Amino acid sequence: MDPPPTLVRAGAVRHGGGSASRARPSGRPGTVRHPGRAGGVTQESPVVALLRRILDENSGLDEGSVATYIPELAKADPSRFGICLVTADGAVYEVGDTRSEFTIQSISKPFAYALALDELGPDEVLARVGVEPTGDAFNEISLDPGTGMPSNPMINAGAITTTGLVVERHGAESAADLLGVFGGFAGRALRLDEDVYRSERETTHRNRAIAHLLRGSGALRGDPEAALDAYLRQCSVLVDAHDLGVMAATLAADGVNPITGVRVVSRRTVGDVLNVMDSCGMYDSAGDWQFTVGLPAKSGVAGGVIAVVPGRFGIAVFSPPLDRHGNSVRGVAVCRQLSSELDLHPLRSGTHAPSPLRSTSTLAGSGSIRRRPDADLEVIARRGSEVFVAELQGELDFVAAELVVRSILDAEPEPRFAVVDLRHVDVLHPAIAPLVVDLGDLLAARGGGLLVSAAPDQVGDDPIGPSVKRFADLDRALEWCEDHLLGGATTAPRSIALRDHPALAGLSGEAFDRLVPYLEPRAVAPGEALIRRGEPIGGLFLLTSGRLSALVPDPGHPARRAATLVAGMPVGERSLVGAVDGVVDVVADTEAECFALPVERMPRLRAEEPGLVVTLVSNLLSIAAARIDEFSGRPAAVARG
Repeated sequence: MDPPPTLVRAGAVRHGGGSASRARPSGRPGTVRHPGRAGGVTQESPVVALLRRILDENSGLDEGSVATYIPELAKADPSRFGICLVTADGAVYEVGDTRSEFTIQSISKPFAYALALDELGPDEVLARVGVEPTGDAFNEISLDPGTGMPSNPMINAGAITTTGLVVERHGAESAADLLGVFGGFAGRALRLDEDVYRSERETTHRNRAIAHLLRGSGALRGDPEAALDAYLRQCSVLVDAHDLGVMAATLAADGVNPITGVRVVSRRTVGDVLNVMDSCGMYDSAGDWQFTVGLPAKSGVAGGVIAVVPGRFGIAVFSPPLDRHGNSVRGVAVCRQLSSELDLHPLRSGTHAPSPLRSTSTLAGSGSIRRRPDADLEVIARRGSEVFVAELQGELDFVAAELVVRSILDAEPEPRFAVVDLRHVDVLHPAIAPLVVDLGDLLAARGGGLLVSAAPDQVGDDPIGPSVKRFADLDRALEWCEDHLLGGATTAPRSIALRDHPALAGLSGEAFDRLVPYLEPRAVAPGEALIRRGEPIGGLFLLTSGRLSALVPDPGHPARRAATLVAGMPVGERSLVGAVDGVVDVVADTEAECFALPVERMPRLRAEEPGLVVTLVSNLLSIAAARIDEFSGRPAAVARG
């Protein structure tokens, strides 16, 4: 396998226009990079706030000590601490010392194993290295007594054998080829720390003994010194937490680097690598790790830890002080906290929908069903991009919520409001609470806010929180946003005279006077029903003030608004054809007034004033046609499933 082409760190040009070369960006703690955004905008995110809190909460951990058995590692600054989270679609979140370089050490093992699997296939690799967890320390001199083979590729014996397989195939180019593959995973060209390499060469007596033991058992078939040298070089590659986050995310993305879009290894290989990381990656603390974290992981004695949430994201932590197992104290603590707070443990998490986003739009293309004057619609169309509208579905856990938040923050032009409809969401996980709070704060700082509609009933703590504006359904939320954008300057009349009602257009003064005796004024109190679903409609109602809603049943949810009725609109038109039952509930939202043509008076009106009836029906048909034309060009909430 030819090594991948020299790759550059994703995001290098996002910090002040740095070049795609070894010249590295300085990096800013507490940032998120969105590779797909024009101009490479760097922006605070609720995910960054979450990571910063976790960083702060674990900064006080002062247990453990830096590795000293390799002299160069003893020089590490124990105060260094950084966290990087990279999603499978390429968003990078990082806080702390994520750009401080250190050597990859044993975190190189799964990536060297991936190269061997990808080139030689699992059968040939498994014939030389097993996949059984041992519970041994990483540097234990231990081989299977029956076969003479190392138990798994994550302990040093198995890792040296894996690298030996690469050496058998690549010869003198092995170290360079491994470096190229590591660069493919990281998304940039990596380099060797020559000082650490020399330090390891001078002190690696135990690993040298392991290499010669492997040669004697037949696990290594070439020069054990060549295999050992390539192994020491791979462990001495310089990385930072950002690199490791991208490398972990490449595993999460089935072998495709989410920053560069380049496939590094096959999907099958990734599955095999993650299986071994899952059972063997944390050495003699693997059982505790599986119980508390439950994610495929790997640690290194320079202080790095990676963990993978398959299909979702990779996590990397850097903090040099180690526990007695050789794992970063803070790294393990961070991963435990993330797994617990974000419900990442695969045996404790629910099922996940492929995508939480059912649809996204702005208010300009997804207005409410309230009928408004053309002048108001022009304002809403012009300013509608200030409101981002997202309809969600399925189960909303941290991973799903991160994608939703990022979709809102990535929207261009930048929205001030976000309307999130939860009608099709089944479960809200408590882990989303900090993202909801921080997103609301971020939008409030822009002069807007977060609105939620149709939230499901929640057992236990409500992750949405009290500060978020809530609505019974999406249409009400959209109408609120429209009213806010109009700023009270709507051109729609709050009330009209009966003579000006569109249903009576074209009537002469004398004809109008003949119609009035058939009508009776009626006041409707807020919450009062003018029409009940399944009950006879009492007549035709001509609204002259106030606002009413037509509500339709929505199984499992509160009744959904199908129409908003305001001054100048007719209600109950179907009663003109005779006695019919209502198909919706029409309920007053505010105090309202109307003129009713009772159904019992209609036979007499048809008999005595057929000309008035023709004009009335013609006007009602024109009103209905106008509404159809209006909504055919303006998607409305009622049209959504």
